Amino acid sequence: MRILLLAFFPVLFGCACMDPTSVDSFPTPSALKTPARFLPLYEEAQVDFALLRKGAPPVHARAVRQIYDGGSIFYEARGYKITSWRRLSESEGKTGILVGPEIVFHAPISRVGRVAYSDAHFQFLKSK
Repeated sequence: MRILLLAFFPVLFGCACMDPTSVDSFPTPSALKTPARFLPLYEEAQVDFALLRKGAPPVHARAVRQIYDGGSIFYEARGYKITSWRRLSESEGKTGILVGPEIVFHAPISRVGRVAYSDAHFQFLKSK
């Protein structure tokens, strides 16, 4: 019986591992249905995203993991996770680097589920 309950837990209560909804622009507090008391957390997320966009580390989120795929760093804060992508990759048969920030909002900032926005882009490496 215990195994059955654990197996259905994600179905009944939602799974944090489900893919977030991707959006085309940085989501607003109204789109996320952010409660007023959590607007300061939303503002911290905006600051951290802007800093990563400029190549600086975030000031509110803390680094939780770095992978040696080119230098990607994962950060976490209350209500959001943010990634500074710097990943060696291939596109259209050419090697390049995926660079830029990506943010995923979740509770308590987002009341509409997990919402992701990415400003990461692909830069081709120049061939000699």
